[in-house]
Amino acid sequence: MNKIILYELNEVSWQVVNFYLSKRKDTYLEQLIKSSHKFTSMTYDSGELHPWSTWPTVHRGVSNDLHNIRFINQDLSYSNQYPPIWEILNKNKKTSGIFGSLQSGLPKDNQHMLFHIPDTFAKDYNTFPEKYKIFQKINLKQTNKNKAISSRVTIFDFIEAIPLISNGLSFQTIFKIINHLVIEKINPYNKSLRPTLQAHLSFDVFKSCLNNHKPDFISFFTNHVAGIMHRYWKFSFPNEFNYKLSDSKKDQFHKNSIIKAMDIADKHIGFLIKFSKKYNYDLVVCSSMGQEAIDRGDYQAEIQINNFRKLKESLDYNSNIKINMAMQPDIAFEFENKEDLNYFLKKITLIKTKDDKQIFYTDYKPIGLTLNIKSIKSNSLEQDQIAIYNSKEFPLNFFGIQTFKRDIGTGYHKPEGIIIWQNNKKYSKKKINKVDSRRIAPTILKNFKLNIPEYMQKPLPIDI
Repeated sequence: MNKIILYELNEVSWQVVNFYLSKRKDTYLEQLIKSSHKFTSMTYDSGELHPWSTWPTVHRGVSNDLHNIRFINQDLSYSNQYPPIWEILNKNKKTSGIFGSLQSGLPKDNQHMLFHIPDTFAKDYNTFPEKYKIFQKINLKQTNKNKAISSRVTIFDFIEAIPLISNGLSFQTIFKIINHLVIEKINPYNKSLRPTLQAHLSFDVFKSCLNNHKPDFISFFTNHVAGIMHRYWKFSFPNEFNYKLSDSKKDQFHKNSIIKAMDIADKHIGFLIKFSKKYNYDLVVCSSMGQEAIDRGDYQAEIQINNFRKLKESLDYNSNIKINMAMQPDIAFEFENKEDLNYFLKKITLIKTKDDKQIFYTDYKPIGLTLNIKSIKSNSLEQDQIAIYNSKEFPLNFFGIQTFKRDIGTGYHKPEGIIIWQNNKKYSKKKINKVDSRRIAPTILKNFKLNIPEYMQKPLPIDI
């Protein structure tokens, strides 16, 4: 029985892996693939695919039709019937360490959970051990600032980050961050890659966790490649859009954006290969789904709340309400009782465009006292800046909302992902296609010689 590291490389498919290996030689990723079991995973989640649903499917071994985790910061207590893999391990006295895994919730008091840094959308910055609160506070702040577009970095951000040295921040990463901000001045297109800096910072802190604790099961989640793919897929795979790259600075810069993001992942993998060999871990690199080309047509301006106080006042809403973090165009709310939730939902969905379309709408039913709202895209709203409420016209800023534009997305979710599983046993040289992503969790349980719940799939065909 080996211990296991699960490196969660969000939304990366074999197409991206092969593209990267065609552009970079002698990579750690190639080294890993040559000595590992290889699978194309498939998620069978229903509805529109989202990582905050497909990762719980991996962790819990059941699809979203059973675990019913549909949106960020929803009440997870309604999914307790299908616990995540680390809770099953902890219950059986196996230790775990979780770093950033989506929908991992807030830290719980458990002697077998050696570290837990929740995901980048967490409701608060609590961590275990508490020393990593310093990191999580900055992590959540940067995620909130970079919801849809890269935000400005100030001297106060640097001052706030100095204590992170106690959390593992390396001088190498400090240099990378400073260097990146300098080259942004030389070539402003580099600003689009600023969100990838969080991956350097997070992995430094993760390494600190590993140096202090070496649990039986470890997970680390990174979204930095997925974010770049969403925006700049077209420039790496122009043929999928019948597009020919021009000599423009934008085209020539972004044709390498996915490669640069994958370079960061490759360095992570290099460290983990050495760590896993030294401390007898299986190393598993996987994604819960992938991305592919998407043609969104003409770009429509997007909507976001920029003054929550104004929104509440305009709706005549006076009760307590919490707005949690989510990913554009989603907005996550939390209430103290059902009456407040229903009242707010009724009111906010009355805000409409001139042609009677709801500006805010729901795709999912509320879970407990948590509510997910989506905002529409509309060029007409951007042009006239007028909304209708109770048959009267109001400027958008009356509601504390605004329109904005960003790079049009050219990559979006598809069911196929990757599983690369390295252990010290015999492995198949061939890649096995279309294995159910729900089979990862029971394979982990099998590795630790634990009973597999009846609701789970059979394990992957791996000798463990």
